[in-house]
Parts: sequence; structure tokens; C-alpha cells
Amino acid sequence: MKFKTFFSIISFALITNCWAKLDPKTLYLHWGKAELVHSPFHSEITTSTEDNYMLIQPIKGMKLNLKRENFYFQFRLGSFQNFVGMEIRFSEKRGDKNYYSYSLPYFSDAEFNPYKENEWLNYGISLANLKLVGKEPDKINNVSFFLFTNKKTLKFGLKKIWKKKKPKEGVVSITFDDGYDSQLVAAKLTNKFRLKATAYIMPRDIGKFNLMDLQQLKQMKGWGWDLQSHHSYPLTIMNESERKIEFNFGLNFLNKHRLASKTQHLAYPLGKHNERLIRQVKKYFKTARIAGGGIETLPPADLYRIRTYNVMANTTLKELKEKILDAKNQGQWLILMFHYMKKDAKKDLEYSPENFRLMAEFLKQKKIKVLTIDEAYREYLK
Repeated sequence: MKFKTFFSIISFALITNCWAKLDPKTLYLHWGKAELVHSPFHSEITTSTEDNYMLIQPIKGMKLNLKRENFYFQFRLGSFQNFVGMEIRFSEKRGDKNYYSYSLPYFSDAEFNPYKENEWLNYGISLANLKLVGKEPDKINNVSFFLFTNKKTLKFGLKKIWKKKKPKEGVVSITFDDGYDSQLVAAKLTNKFRLKATAYIMPRDIGKFNLMDLQQLKQMKGWGWDLQSHHSYPLTIMNESERKIEFNFGLNFLNKHRLASKTQHLAYPLGKHNERLIRQVKKYFKTARIAGGGIETLPPADLYRIRTYNVMANTTLKELKEKILDAKNQGQWLILMFHYMKKDAKKDLEYSPENFRLMAEFLKQKKIKVLTIDEAYREYLK
């Protein structure tokens, strides 16, 4: 992908060793023209139709150590109509060719993205998310936000940045969506290796074609699986009253049949969500999971936009092992999202039982900490 317009913006001054606020006195405009406005609460930049914008500020006083800490920031983007993408760089020196890079995931479906238009969002980045360009920086003194546009105006606002200490060792959660009966194959394998997993099920569809029935769900529960809420179509197309009915039905179903875990969690159908939905979800669930985004920071920046790694038919065992070790070594949370188990996996949402078995074996061999969503919440997030 070619990006014609870019700039980076950083406008932060130290408050404590963990928090920073926007400070217009320390901004550095490297080149180009852009409108920069400060309020008592945040700074916002508006791009023009010209090329090449770059605004930098050091954060040396923050003493950010990505090997021990996660980096978090609060930002807001204007209309996606002129947005192409955003890259974040961590470097020692201004304009250094040696840096860590992270590209914010962006999709054409606005309801699928972890961030929305004109909405403030907390976002976390860890060393497990980053790609090293050149040599490893000795220190992180600069953070740069590169915003790519289609050479039209776009607003980008920042409120604050902060850091949090990460666990010494990461966590893996195995999750399955929808409740297909082929998932019993995976349940038998996790039971064999004494592992647990989470199934986000659709309570109104129990026992329908290709979906598990009540007895099968009880069997999974007996093997230590965590059963949580999902739905057959996006919650964003329902109104608040319809969602209330669905949430209560699902939670009552789990409780009635003694399938509920200690805390309740949700997976957004097709990953679709918006701020209005999230406000309602918070009344019923402790966390909500989207359908992409990669390795999540531990703790996450936003408990209602928890990221996941979507395991597809073409996801190799090597790729899975690399992600697992990245999460383990960097103290992060890898939430694996599966759907169907099929011997000859070809369609996107299918996965080979043999590769799943080898993955489970790898988790045990490497002594990876495997927790259900409920367990991870109660141990790290409650």
C-alpha cells in the first residue's frame, strides 16, 4: 500500500513516572504545514492536502522500558473517509533509522475496527506487537504517530499516554465461537492434555444443525470449559430493547442449566460493535471480545474491545507457535479464536484437529500458562 500523506505527532510532558499530558511548549514540527490546536484536555491536529507532515516530541522523562512495561495512549480519529492508516514508532533519537514499529489494524468495515470515528479510545501496545526496524534501540526517548491520509483533511487528537508494568510471563486463552458440534473434537483434545478453553455459544440455537446440544455443552463444562455468550447475528443491528432481551435470555440459559462461569463475558458476533452497544454490554458482562487485532496487552487498555488472534485454515502451526512464544516471553495475552474443527480444513474458519493437537502438545511442552477467559479476568483484570 502506498501512503502519499504522512505526519507524526507527539505532544507529551512528564507528570509522573507513569503518566504524561499534552504540552504545546515542547512540540517539534519537523516539516510541512498542519493546524495544531490545544485545549486544557487534549491536542488535535488537522492535516491539509499537502504531503509530508511530521511533528515530534521526546518522552525521555517517561523512562519507558518496553521489556518490562506496556505503552498505552488515548486518541481520537475524525472521519474515516480520508483515513488510510496509522503507524507508531518507538526510537531513541529523532529521525533514527533504528526503531520499533506498529501499524494500527484498520479494516473497511467501520464496525469491525477496534476504534471508531470521532470517539476517544484507550489503546495498548507491547513489545509482542512490535516489529524491529534496523537495530534495537538502547532507550525509548521518542514516540511518533504517523497518520496516513489520501491527501485530504483529517483530524487526529491525543489526550494522554501512560505505561503499566506487565506480568513476567504471558497467558494463552483458547476460544471457540458459535458452538459447532465439531468443537467437541477440540474439547476432547484439551481434556487429554489437561487444558481448558472457552466456548462463546449462541443460546437460542442450541441443538440446531451442526451446533452442540445441551448434553454436549454439559460434557464440555465437565471438562473444565468456560461457556460464555455469543449471538447468531450482529448485535449492532438490534435496538437496546432487543439486545436486553437477548442478553437476559442467554445469561438465564447458562444459569438455569448450571453452565455459567463465575463471571460473564461476551464475544461480539462478527466482531461488530459501537459505543452505544458497549455502554449496554457493560451492564451485563465483565469483558467483551472483538474478532481480530492480534496479541492483547496484559492488562488490556479497554476491557470491552479485547483483541484476539483469528486462527484460519491457512494459519500454520509454525505461526501459532511463534505467537504463543511471543505472548509468553513478552508477558502478554494471546486469545486464540477458532470456529470449526475439520480434518481436511480448507475454508477460512476451519482448522485441522491434528494441528490443534500439536498446538496443545506444544502448550504443555513449553509450560505455557493457559487460562479460560473467566480465569484470566479473575486473575489479572478483576
